Amino acid sequence: MLQRHPKNGSTKMTFIKKNRIQESILEFLSQYLDAEHIKTLDFESSLFTQQIIDSMGFLDLLSYLEDNLEVELNLAQYDPKQYTSISGLTEIIGKVIS
Repeated sequence: MLQRHPKNGSTKMTFIKKNRIQESILEFLSQYLDAEHIKTLDFESSLFTQQIIDSMGFLDLLSYLEDNLEVELNLAQYDPKQYTSISGLTEIIGKVIS
């Protein structure tokens, strides 16, 4: 699912993988938000700052993603600013899946 960048050989997430991760996150968040709010989410801002979930909800989200995407997430090596947004979490999970 990963493609190598033709010039520098680095890996990047394919659109399909990124889409699958984001869909899983949004599916979980749909428990907390109505469809209209889901459409207007800011993928770059913290889920906490947007007051979408609290710390317990975030732990539930991580557990859901681990089960749904069949990954084991160890976020200790990342800055919390990296993984509290939808975009940041998508990037981290994309690296784990690769």
